[in-house]
Amino acid sequence: MTCPAVVVKNKMKELITSLGTVHHEATSIYSVYWKSDATTLVGAVTPDTTAVTVTTKLKKSEFIDGITTCEALKNFFDSAAVSQADYLQNCDHILYGNNPAVAQLSNAVESLGTRMYNLITTCIADLYLAQDILVLWSAHQLDDINEVLNDETYFPEFETNRAVVNAGITLVEQFKKLMSNEAVTTGDYASTVAKWEGVE
Repeated sequence: MTCPAVVVKNKMKELITSLGTVHHEATSIYSVYWKSDATTLVGAVTPDTTAVTVTTKLKKSEFIDGITTCEALKNFFDSAAVSQADYLQNCDHILYGNNPAVAQLSNAVESLGTRMYNLITTCIADLYLAQDILVLWSAHQLDDINEVLNDETYFPEFETNRAVVNAGITLVEQFKKLMSNEAVTTGDYASTVAKWEGVE
């Protein structure tokens, strides 16, 4: 039987690795939106209920919600303030878009719609994994062990010190809050992702 702490560590490693990819993709999508013709073309569409993508079937309002969510994810990892909002609802709107455009507005708009759809799919899976980790963390009293250790103390079964583990669980908690319409504590979560690259 696998030790519960090892199970939690492995799940945290999986999640934090995925969140590193989420950070880079959200940043890229946000950048492409503002540097391409997408911002002008989508911005010019009226009303907000008009379809703007063919494949992902997104209305203008859903597309903009996706860009807003990417901005929030980018800010979350870059130590910037994140506005509290129902990002999970934004994700649901993108996943279940049902209003296809007759034709592409541009390659950039269509590509961004697909990239947002894929990113959001990953974020929802990551949210479920984060929730699972937090339940296991508490159920196996790893939170109690974490409280009594010093930052440089080796954390049993995690093969790293308490500071790295603590940073990881904080990232898990705050990502869950971000996606669940709760207030988020600003932090350098990109650094946490980098620290966890060394955890085996």
